[in-house]
Amino acid sequence: MSDRMVSCVRLFAFRKDISMNNKDRKRQIAYEALMILGLLALLTFICRLWPILLLIILGIFVAAIRLLFLSGNRVDPVEPQPLLPAPIPAPTESDLRKLAQSLITSRITTLVLNEYPNARWIWEAPKCF
Repeated sequence: MSDRMVSCVRLFAFRKDISMNNKDRKRQIAYEALMILGLLALLTFICRLWPILLLIILGIFVAAIRLLFLSGNRVDPVEPQPLLPAPIPAPTESDLRKLAQSLITSRITTLVLNEYPNARWIWEAPKCF
């Protein structure tokens, strides 16, 4: 069977097992209507039925415009993927010195408070290292 015959047969025999969305179905109907109107135009041209041929040409124009609008592929915008977090910079020598100084002062403070729990004191030089 040729594609045209299958197309015409499929127009009248709607199959439920074909999974098409609404836009695909409308596109298929517009294409089949365009084919049928083309065949009718050829038939009326052969039979010299000019008033009907003019109406069919108008129908062909409408079906072609409809098919043109239905066949346009619309591109859905793609959501950008989230960026990776910025890498944590490697600690510098001054960062390590500050960390060591705070660790040493907290340990010394803990040891002094263990020996003298009621003592109140502050560091004479906060940045002694």
